[in-house]
Amino acid sequence: MIKKEFKVSGMCCPNCVTHIQTSLGKVEDVENILVQFEEPQVTVHLKNEISDAVLINAIQVAGHYEVIL
Repeated sequence: MIKKEFKVSGMCCPNCVTHIQTSLGKVEDVENILVQFEEPQVTVHLKNEISDAVLINAIQVAGHYEVIL
């Protein structure tokens, strides 16, 4: 299993967690998603390698979120 972590800004409430989880859940080969509102951080476990750009896009289209690189 492949693990990727991203720092995310723009999360302001627990609904933001749900929006990000829902969006990432639609990406093929995503197996597990952990969104930490307090950190703020997103951890994604993958079955197969996926480019960071695909995952970052899924986070950004979920709302007004920015991935901090």
